[in-house]
Amino acid sequence: MYVPEDFRCNNEELISTIVEKFPLALAIVPGVDEAYPIPVIRENNYFLGHLSKRNSLVKALGEAGSAHLIFLGPNAYISPNWYEDPSTSVPTWNYCVADFLCHVNPFTHKDEIISVIETQVQRHDPQWRINQLSQDLLDEMLEEITAFRFDIVSVQSKIKMSQNRSKNEQEQVIHHLKSQPTSVSVGDVMAKLYGL
Repeated sequence: MYVPEDFRCNNEELISTIVEKFPLALAIVPGVDEAYPIPVIRENNYFLGHLSKRNSLVKALGEAGSAHLIFLGPNAYISPNWYEDPSTSVPTWNYCVADFLCHVNPFTHKDEIISVIETQVQRHDPQWRINQLSQDLLDEMLEEITAFRFDIVSVQSKIKMSQNRSKNEQEQVIHHLKSQPTSVSVGDVMAKLYGL
């Protein structure tokens, strides 16, 4: 990933927020010409996720043993008209992306798979319990899915949020983004990044 120094992010709290708020990762497996969406959750230095055994990603992960999990956070178009002198600026895009290189560990035992599912669901739906399922449905589900632990080897992140602009222009961009309902999250990230 191309990461100019101005946009390199080593802010672990901000990276964790992106992963938590946008948990649908794009899995890229070395040697495979496809990208696969997979919802995961982060636990310390690893991610947990599960997939249907019919998903071709299961085989690809098993064969490769590693994968990149890429998280795309909030993003938005930035108009030159928002800057002090629009005639000296070009349209651009502000965005957040985190790329985790991970070692892949498949889980095969039913208890491990149940644990992964419970952990994922509790993060998003704490009112639901797996024991609400009938035993027949649970058994059927466990035959159809597999779970993975993705141990983090390295992380590279890029936060492109107008860092190369003046404080006044950053404030103008935040103002315009916050006035657009679809871009509120980008404005929020920028405000947090600049303490505004």
